[in-house]
Amino acid sequence: RDGRLDVMSVAMTDASGKPQLTVTNADFLDVNGHRVPGKSRFQGPGDKQDLEIDWGDAQNRGINVPLDASKFQLAAPAGLPRCP
Repeated sequence: RDGRLDVMSVAMTDASGKPQLTVTNADFLDVNGHRVPGKSRFQGPGDKQDLEIDWGDAQNRGINVPLDASKFQLAAPAGLPRCP
């Protein structure tokens, strides 16, 4: 569209050609000179294996935004059994 090459969809298959994962993108816009989708849908081959993501408005999206190390810390909820 308008001379841009947006990745609208992509599919991953196994060696026999059976679909394993498909991704469909929509609502593209420019973020810091890069075309990015506003919405993405990931679909697995079985039932109930769909994930839809709304990436939010352009003002809340960034490319290669530095993340604080605390973003990667996850405290397990209290009371869960420990794995041996």
